[in-house]
Amino acid sequence: MGEKKPNRGCLTRGAVIVLIFGTLILAVLAGAFASTDLGSAASVYEVNRNAAKKAGLFFTDAEIEEHFKVPDADNGMTLLAKLDEKPIGSPDDLTDAEIRERKVVIDAATNLFAEVSKKKFLISKKHGMFVPFGDSAKEKFGVKLLCRMAKYSSDQGDLIACQGYFHSAAHLANAADDEGGAIPILVRVACAAIVEVRLKRLIANHANDPAWLSLIEATLKELDQPYDLVTMLKMDHRERLQVSIDIKKEPMTLEQMRSNEFFPLSMRLGYYLPRYKEASLSRTHEYYSGLANLLPSDPYDWVQMQRAVAFSNAYTARKGWSYEAMMEPEFDQLPQAVWKEISNRNALFQAVAILKTHADPAKGLPIPGRYRLDRDGKPIRIKHLEKGWVVYSLFDRDDDGGQELVKGKGDFVVHLSAATAPPEIQPRGQKAIGIGAGSPSAP
Repeated sequence: MGEKKPNRGCLTRGAVIVLIFGTLILAVLAGAFASTDLGSAASVYEVNRNAAKKAGLFFTDAEIEEHFKVPDADNGMTLLAKLDEKPIGSPDDLTDAEIRERKVVIDAATNLFAEVSKKKFLISKKHGMFVPFGDSAKEKFGVKLLCRMAKYSSDQGDLIACQGYFHSAAHLANAADDEGGAIPILVRVACAAIVEVRLKRLIANHANDPAWLSLIEATLKELDQPYDLVTMLKMDHRERLQVSIDIKKEPMTLEQMRSNEFFPLSMRLGYYLPRYKEASLSRTHEYYSGLANLLPSDPYDWVQMQRAVAFSNAYTARKGWSYEAMMEPEFDQLPQAVWKEISNRNALFQAVAILKTHADPAKGLPIPGRYRLDRDGKPIRIKHLEKGWVVYSLFDRDDDGGQELVKGKGDFVVHLSAATAPPEIQPRGQKAIGIGAGSPSAP
């Protein structure tokens, strides 16, 4: 019997079937890709990259190292690293009795902060190299402790000690964004807000005392430094680029895809998507170059800043897989946070000016220019309440008529006399007293 020959016709038919199905799958995938905006975004990659380069956005490793290179002798972070918070405890909870009991460790800490305030910079380093986003917890702790000690000193009538504490606190707050980036700027906003809350209490307590008002004014002037949004934009742009690059290095496992539901589907599948890297990089360059061109040259130009915010809001609202790489950019929250802090500071400046010059609040704000601006672009508010005058800025977008902030509702209110101010919340275990107790009233 002869050897049975293979059924080549059947193999051919099988191959044809596989080919047909493969072609159909590829056609479906090609159609799906064509329905996305990845191709169109990738096609303008070079155009957007050149726009970002023209806007001066690219920050190389060498440029970052050079930008943040400071001599150790001028860097306060090496001193701050020595701080041990544990023996002190939470500054917010310290009673006067505990301050006296822990005087040695508290004095050591505040003396360290005084030394830090003599340094020009606060930059985190590891093995001599710049490390972004240092230990902001120690900066916040320092500002809280210094403000608590400023209150303790003011209650004792010790103006000189209080002045020293506020000077160190203002320096720490301003230095919080020395490292650039969005997170350091938000840390600076938070630290400045801590100082400003303490200052507004001091105004009500010492409304008639020129020496104390001068202390408050000097602290406000120390805080009155522009925010560096340009460096922030460069740092944020660089981080966003790295995310898109990292996605194409290796695919996510199924477990990683499930655990990273925070990321849009396009980012989780980015490794497998044709031209995803080019498309996402293109959008990143387009967004940040647009922002860079809209940032005001004057950091206090409220109108121009709102144009930048409007651009950011409109751009991040666009739909498409290529735009999903721009999810929740840090810039969205920055201008509102920064201008909230600036407007609170402006309210304090105006209040001090009214008291120092004995100006009539009914005639309006005494300081012209940018110090008049509230966070909505309108002038800082002045209002006469039942017991006296207040100067206030908005806590959010709503004007609550100079009502004290309660559970997120109200305004940042500066009282021009102790008579109008509510009792201050005291540390746990310490008897609450009226804010104006033992203080002269405003005229």
